[in-house]
Amino acid sequence: MSWMITYTGRRVDIPTPKPGQICIEDVAAHLSRIPRFAGATQYPWCVAAHSLHCAALAEAEGFPKEAQLAALLHDAHEAYCSDIPSPFKEAVFERSGGLSALRTVENTLQLAVLGQLGAVHHLHAYAGQVKRWDLISLATERRDLMHPAASAEPWPWLKGIEADGRPIPSLRGMAWVDWAHEFENRYHQLTGAMPTPPRDCEYPDRLL
Repeated sequence: MSWMITYTGRRVDIPTPKPGQICIEDVAAHLSRIPRFAGATQYPWCVAAHSLHCAALAEAEGFPKEAQLAALLHDAHEAYCSDIPSPFKEAVFERSGGLSALRTVENTLQLAVLGQLGAVHHLHAYAGQVKRWDLISLATERRDLMHPAASAEPWPWLKGIEADGRPIPSLRGMAWVDWAHEFENRYHQLTGAMPTPPRDCEYPDRLL
């Protein structure tokens, strides 16, 4: 068993955190400091910002708060493993014959983190929509935040996906402490407006 010390000084066992080891303050702080695209954007843009954008897409389409929470937290586990760029992941999977310990461990961590944040069943229920919002956000980030060369050729995982008609919101360029504050506030706003989830629900084997 491996473990890490978090922003708030908690010990977190990886990839299966013990009850009480996960807190939203750590998730918000860590995600606000992790850049998207390994830092390759033209403007500062972090995983917390991407997650807020996904939640905003869910809200704009009129989906309920449960779906918005699922969108907000779909990458919450990256607070404990960072954001590994998709091309790197694909290279790992190809070299391991399509099966990878990386995918298995990340899956285990995601389920554990979302379980403690009360969102596993929400992400399971809205998995298809969250994946679509994730890709719409990705396409919008490519258009609005990356070097024009990023759009010079198609990205296979964006086939059939159109960028949001609206530009990336004014969240762009905020400081990391602002991202963390915005993310944590959004979490409390959403969870405070919905009933407490049942603790004995059946969790799926994997989510996204």
